[in-house]
Amino acid sequence: MKYISEIKAFYDWNEVNQLSPSSIVLWHALMHIANKTMWQDKFTVSIAVLEIKTGLKKQAIITARNDLKRYGRIDFESRKGNQSATYSIIPFEDGKQIEDDERPQNPIADDKRTQTHTQIHTQSHTQTRPQTRTQCHTINRHRQDIDKTLERENARAGEKILRECASYYEETFGIPLSGSMMRELSFRASVCDDAQLIKQALMLSHDKQNEAAYFRTVMQNWTGEGIRTYQQYCDKYASVQTAPVRTEKSSNPFMQLLREEEANGQA
Repeated sequence: MKYISEIKAFYDWNEVNQLSPSSIVLWHALMHIANKTMWQDKFTVSIAVLEIKTGLKKQAIITARNDLKRYGRIDFESRKGNQSATYSIIPFEDGKQIEDDERPQNPIADDKRTQTHTQIHTQSHTQTRPQTRTQCHTINRHRQDIDKTLERENARAGEKILRECASYYEETFGIPLSGSMMRELSFRASVCDDAQLIKQALMLSHDKQNEAAYFRTVMQNWTGEGIRTYQQYCDKYASVQTAPVRTEKSSNPFMQLLREEEANGQA
């Protein structure tokens, strides 16, 4: 299972299904635990541990895990007595390689795959079965190497955005990021490739009562409204030239409150 690919697929899927914030937080906690178990099919975790990792109460966790199971994102089995429940993640890719149309564009890799496919088609009628089997093994290993390279490139890009945004926060506000904010920022840097948009969310979230939760909600609402870049944010909420704040009502109460706060800041 590919961690980053699953997270990106989850947020694309959630744009249509709109899980509750509690369900989203629980899914991330279970993914984190599954990753630590080296992606075992089933793993055991107690409600107490999930409370610590998510910040949710017991009943909220029970409700969220029922929602995740109903939507087909996880499966779990409660056990008798004081035994912890067993969980399993239902992946989007189902353990398969990324399809070509989902893979980031890599012309060199695409050419190599095309050449390999042509060689197999041309030679399949003349080569013996052992030769074909060996060749297929080589092809699979080659594709796995490409996947690992792409994963490393994505990870490096996310780390670069994380460092840039963390430095911006410390230089702007004169304090280091808290542990909870660093976790939120680390995740957002892995799924959002626009550092300026993340910086805008950091600015709006600073000094809020629960800064990490506010930051998470800002980014989730922007994702729900189709805002994935800073330019899209500017186009939606302000004129790029004069930056006036729009005053029309929003169907999203949170975003309406956000606009009012921006207006107060500009006044």
